[in-house]
Amino acid sequence: MRRVVRQLALSLALLLAGPGAAGAAEKVFAFHLTGPPDTLDPAKCNNVRCQRVMWPLFEPLINLSKDLRVPVPGLAEHWQASADGLTWTFRLRRGVAFHDGAPFDAVAAKLNLERNFLPGARFYTARPPNVREKLLAGLIQEVRVQDTHTLVVTLKAPKVNLLFFVPMVSPDALARWGERVGESPVGTGPFRFARRTADEIRLAANLAYWGGRPRLDGLVFRIVPTSERATQDLLAGRLDFLPEVEPNHLERIIASPSARLIRTPTLSLYYLGFRTDLRPFDDRRVRAAVRRAVDVERAVLFTGRGMGVPAWGPLPPGVDGHDPELRRAWHDPAAARELLAAAGHDRGLRVTLAFNAGWGFFAELAHAIRADLARVGVTVELLPLSTYQELVRAVREGRAELFMYNWLIPSADPEAWLVPLFRTGSVDNLTRYSSPAVDRLLEEARLANDAEQRLARYRAAQRAIVEDAPMVFLFHEVRVSAVRTRVVGLDLNPQSYPVDRFVTVDLQGD
Repeated sequence: MRRVVRQLALSLALLLAGPGAAGAAEKVFAFHLTGPPDTLDPAKCNNVRCQRVMWPLFEPLINLSKDLRVPVPGLAEHWQASADGLTWTFRLRRGVAFHDGAPFDAVAAKLNLERNFLPGARFYTARPPNVREKLLAGLIQEVRVQDTHTLVVTLKAPKVNLLFFVPMVSPDALARWGERVGESPVGTGPFRFARRTADEIRLAANLAYWGGRPRLDGLVFRIVPTSERATQDLLAGRLDFLPEVEPNHLERIIASPSARLIRTPTLSLYYLGFRTDLRPFDDRRVRAAVRRAVDVERAVLFTGRGMGVPAWGPLPPGVDGHDPELRRAWHDPAAARELLAAAGHDRGLRVTLAFNAGWGFFAELAHAIRADLARVGVTVELLPLSTYQELVRAVREGRAELFMYNWLIPSADPEAWLVPLFRTGSVDNLTRYSSPAVDRLLEEARLANDAEQRLARYRAAQRAIVEDAPMVFLFHEVRVSAVRTRVVGLDLNPQSYPVDRFVTVDLQGD
């Protein structure tokens, strides 16, 4: 324990010393965030801002390969399932400690799984809604400690996708902080929490990391709300990495000798959502009319400048169950007018479209959509909002019938896409879409033991969703990130997260 405390003190001293410190103390990687994370508690995080900060802090039992398709060892070195897929035995990695010195063992793993999935368990949290319990409610039958480094999990159904990717939090930190553990996050990752201010979050290298000491001495996540200022900070050396670059800033970065671009096809869905429980979009004909009116391919090509590919359904390429046969030439203004007339809106319609104006691309896209809808007699009032939090609040309060939003998650499992967005009552189902037929197909897929049967259910669910049109599928992002040329060893997965959680990332002279 004394060794851990000494290492913590040293790493904090190096990090907080800042650029004036000598030698390796200057190796602090500056990462751009558009806004502050709501929380750093893995059980409560369901957006990219907190996920990016938590990535180097926490680790799960099982990781995913670079393409997010193949499970690979994490804090569990080996695992084995019973013949019926209901019992899973994990052999945990030895010699791993949390940042506060608490040992990572089967007792800690058990507590974390129960905290996320078993209501009534110690430290179980549902405020704000526990994002994992909502997705996988009632899946675990029992979690049992067989010995210090062996964990046995019994399921109610042979379904494990997403279940064992839960980031592990220190039991000591949970006992100390309870519901406020997100203010002082403690994991096992290669970097540890140092401090947080209104403008930045600092992490220090975990000198006792089981995978070897990181090459960096620290990470700083700087909150810069505008893309213009973030681009200026990158080119001036105040930021090392922009996970997303807006199209109108590409040429400036290309022209700079001190920065370069990285293009990464992502697992993402950007969509135009309808509040399906509010008039006029409680009528499927009106939703279908808007889908026919919006020229998705043109909008993505000209406003996105090649930073996206048109979406024809909810699952992006690279996700199991993606159905290329869903591709259709939807754009047909004449058909849109006919549908509106059939729904009783032949004299026109007036609606409100909410979007996050903090990212300029969305503003351009919103204006393009408004112009397309005006051509079929739909008048759109734009409601620009500053943050995603404000956007979600406006949608949930019913201040807009239309909204632009996105879904990004580091998983190629279709459950992680279809259940949150389309199952009745899911916390991220912002459209309030509800279909008993789709709910039934999703439940059948969850319980299916045969992989082909499972994918068949998901494909059927997709087609039903496309026909119901709870949203206009806009595009899957081809993410363009920007990095300073002094950065080496940065290998990104489809979510623009470093594959090794920054362990081998290094800084060299500009």
